[in-house]
Amino acid sequence: MNIINERFFHFLWENLHFSAGKLKTTCGKDVHVIHPGTSNKGDGPDYTFAHLRFDTLSVYGDIELHLHNNDWYHHGHHKDPVYNRVILHVIPQYSRRSIPAASADNTRIPTLELLPYLPEKLFQLWKRFQLPDVLPCAGLMKTMPSSVFSGIVKQWDSRYFEYRCSRLLSDYPAGTKMHLAWNYMVTLHMTEGLGYYNNRQNMRLLGMELVKNKRYSSLYNEKVIQETTRFLFEKAGLSEPVSSQSILQKQEWDLSSTRPNNRPEVRIPQAAELYFRLKSIPLSTWINEPTLSLWEKISRFQFTAPIGKNRLQTLFVNTLLPAVYLLAGWLHQRDKSIEALSLWEQQRIPIPPFVRKKFKASNFPDDSLYNRLSGLHHYRYHCQPRKCEDCEVMKYLVKT
Repeated sequence: MNIINERFFHFLWENLHFSAGKLKTTCGKDVHVIHPGTSNKGDGPDYTFAHLRFDTLSVYGDIELHLHNNDWYHHGHHKDPVYNRVILHVIPQYSRRSIPAASADNTRIPTLELLPYLPEKLFQLWKRFQLPDVLPCAGLMKTMPSSVFSGIVKQWDSRYFEYRCSRLLSDYPAGTKMHLAWNYMVTLHMTEGLGYYNNRQNMRLLGMELVKNKRYSSLYNEKVIQETTRFLFEKAGLSEPVSSQSILQKQEWDLSSTRPNNRPEVRIPQAAELYFRLKSIPLSTWINEPTLSLWEKISRFQFTAPIGKNRLQTLFVNTLLPAVYLLAGWLHQRDKSIEALSLWEQQRIPIPPFVRKKFKASNFPDDSLYNRLSGLHHYRYHCQPRKCEDCEVMKYLVKT
């Protein structure tokens, strides 16, 4: 059987999600895990200061986990005195062809095969790690009450909102006047959002060029938009002839696989007009007027092609609402903070069909997840890389 990822294996061990008092080593010794040890983030064994009992003998020492038994030798632990304090070698599944682990002083180290000691539900989760088209929690979600899952989705929402605020703050230019700094970080993230997905980093670089250029005031007309667009095309390496002032080259852009409305010849003019529309609104207006009404006015473009509905909603939720929330906090405007959070909770933005399909196949009980960007974020950073040990769904299923 192929083995699950190492992170989840460690999660099972350090949380004792197995029959900790009814274990036997591969050589037949009874072993009881009293304490699994302290996770070691540096060099040396995975866990230190563990407390085990072999038969009637109480033993303190280190623990080493491997996905394959012979990794002990592949990693050179049999030659490294640092591993002489290891009292147990833990693996998912034992092979009779494996060589028993031994330390540098030739002491044989007991091996524990963990898989036979997992509860049935965890065993089923384990097996699903081998199915690339199915989430490990698929088939077990039916045991989770919808009220519990709704609470978990709220946690994902809250975490995603914090993530968006944190991303904005990471681009806040210290030592700059507040209105300039706020416009800077909003422009960067709006412009990056217009390039989602394949051209987002390139568009972000153009956003930096926009805010660095001092010649543009908040007053604008069609001519100014056209001039700014030419400036951005030159910086993008997309002008004919190519400008010596370009910061990118044409081949760095995705010009073929994206949808027509996502191509740079459409998005760059939109970025130019959006920049001026945002810049023309003073911070006091953002505080004193309804955020949604302001955004609706801003998004009615006069000089360039209109941005599509889903992209507008995504820019509003991912960038503007967290930015307004941060601004309200800086200015101690509690009502404005509440308004931003309320609008965030009202979002209905469909997640991509392939993610929706994965969630539906796993019997996720709350349909609202399919219209929340936190669902996409959770899938990308937890489900797809199989970081189940950090997922509230997995933690609930494991505990129950």
